[in-house]
Formats: sequence, C-alpha cells, structure tokens
Amino acid sequence: MSGRRVSITGAGSGLGRELARVYAERGDRVACVDLNAERAEETRRLLPGGGHLALVADVGADAAMAALKAQVVGAWAGLDVLVNNAGIASGGECAHTSLAEWQRTMNINLMGVVRGVREFVPLMEAQGRGLVINVASFAGLAGAPGLGAYGVSKAAVVALSE
Repeated sequence: MSGRRVSITGAGSGLGRELARVYAERGDRVACVDLNAERAEETRRLLPGGGHLALVADVGADAAMAALKAQVVGAWAGLDVLVNNAGIASGGECAHTSLAEWQRTMNINLMGVVRGVREFVPLMEAQGRGLVINVASFAGLAGAPGLGAYGVSKAAVVALSE
C-alpha cells in the first residue's frame, strides 16, 4: 500500500469526513473513526482507493482510545498522521452552564485531544516520524458570547497544540 496511514476522529460527518476524503484523494489510507459505527462506515465507503478502515471510538474514554490505538497498530503497524478532530458544540454563558456540561465539553473537546496525543505520540516517537493535527476553532482564539465552555475547551486545545 502506498501513502500515509492517517487516523481521523470525528470522521463520520462534517469536517472529519471532508478531511478523510482529501487524504484519501491524495493516496493515503484513512482510519475513519467515529462514535457512530454506521457513520464511520459510510465515510469509509465514500473514499477513493483502498485500505481504509471504519473504526468506532469514544474520545471521551481512556479505554476506547487505547483500543483505537491497538486496532490501528494491528491493521497498519503504525500511524503517520493523527487528526484529533472529534468535538461537540456547547452553548451558554460561563456562569449559567451546568458543571455537567462543562465536564462533558472539556472531556470530549480537550481531553479527547489529550488522549489522542498520549496514545499515538509515543508510537510516532518510536517510529521516528509522525504528524499530529489538533482541530480547534476560532472560538478558541477570540472569546464569543454564549460559547463559554466550548470556547474555553478550544482555547485549551490551541494552548496544548502550541
């Protein structure tokens, strides 16, 4: 197989699906990772070329991300590009957003990225190469009214990435 081995979380729709398409069109093999198996498979079927994977993982769970790494390594014996794209939207003013919503947003949008980095960067270091792309948002660069937890989570992703 030619091309890079690319894993994209949140590949079942939106930006993740589009990124999967772009990488596949460049000749890369793509692991389409999503919380929803049907959406991951739908994205995989849309991709040109072969060798793509449709995998299920909850970026909000340590064990799921460890299992994702095991599946990727089992299928491809390594990874060249990790795209930490999965995330959720959250609205509300900071003081009026429930603690549960803060925790949910931070767990998926920030800690999902942390989990991806912790699982795959040591693998890339051992390979002597690799690229990590963390998807944030303009809301992480400039505060926006009504996007408290979301903006904070994305600002943390920016800080982590830098």
